[in-house]
Amino acid sequence: MGQHWAMAIGIDHYRLLQSLQCAQRDAEAFRAWCLESGGLAPKQILLLTDSSPIQWQQPTYPDRATLEQWLMHLQRDLIQPGDSLWFFFSGYGDSWQGQDYLLPIDANPLNPQETPQNSWIALRDLYGLLKTLPSDRIAVFLDINRSQSVRGQQPLGHDAIALAKEFGIPTFLSCLPDQFSHESPALGLGLFTAALLESLRLSHTLADVARHLRIRLPELSQHSQRPLQDPMVVTPPDLLDRWQLPIAPLPPAPAPAFPVSPHLPTQAPTLPLPVKSVLKPIRGLLGLLLLAIMLSSLLRTCQATLKSSPPTPPPAPPPPVPAAP
Repeated sequence: MGQHWAMAIGIDHYRLLQSLQCAQRDAEAFRAWCLESGGLAPKQILLLTDSSPIQWQQPTYPDRATLEQWLMHLQRDLIQPGDSLWFFFSGYGDSWQGQDYLLPIDANPLNPQETPQNSWIALRDLYGLLKTLPSDRIAVFLDINRSQSVRGQQPLGHDAIALAKEFGIPTFLSCLPDQFSHESPALGLGLFTAALLESLRLSHTLADVARHLRIRLPELSQHSQRPLQDPMVVTPPDLLDRWQLPIAPLPPAPAPAFPVSPHLPTQAPTLPLPVKSVLKPIRGLLGLLLLAIMLSSLLRTCQATLKSSPPTPPPAPPPPVPAAP
């Protein structure tokens, strides 16, 4: 079985766009799940945020050049046949001339002299690169439909849905194309990431994740008093059911202090709670009864000893005093 890899990107403080509040923590929380529950080692997770540390002596600042460099590193050096990759992005996205884009931290809003190709990352390029990896176990999680979008004139998400179908890559979008993705300062996360992490903890396959996410995300948006937010899951149904999630191995059981026979149980059978509750007062009564029996036996022993001993003779009278002459 191959290795599991994850690439988590979260951008709060864009150079030329309004800052977000929870995108960086979204990526950090996704990385934490990969470490604690997903069984991935730190070297198998690429974290790129506003303040992430260098990894493998390479920068992780999420500008366009660095993101493209790490994607190429995944393609050339890391992903091997049989491996799996989870790609997570929380930040801004936008649509231009019918194509959807991810916006790195140095993305420049459109102006008459600027085009997206100069500073944005086209989803078509991303999916094309992911498709060239020597593995068919790739999943994409995108939280990019922000209400503070650059323009908001063109719906964002239609192209992403079409690309997920075209390339056959399981894709989880934070909301439908006609909705916006929201953050929750109370949770410290985006609503999509919060619902996704809950779903991952309750699931064993990608199909389980999709089912839980479709229920939990609208609930969180309602509880947070935000507009309705429904996830969009695009993936072949058969792949969802057969893709098992990476699960951290359980810690090994401690070795017994002495050799244990294979024919004997390693521990005493556990009685049901009602039986225990009945036995406890009975044990107390038995203890009192045993104490009473011991005291009674001791008393009878003392009495028998006294009866078998000869009576003590009375003391002799003192000799008479002779009379005076």
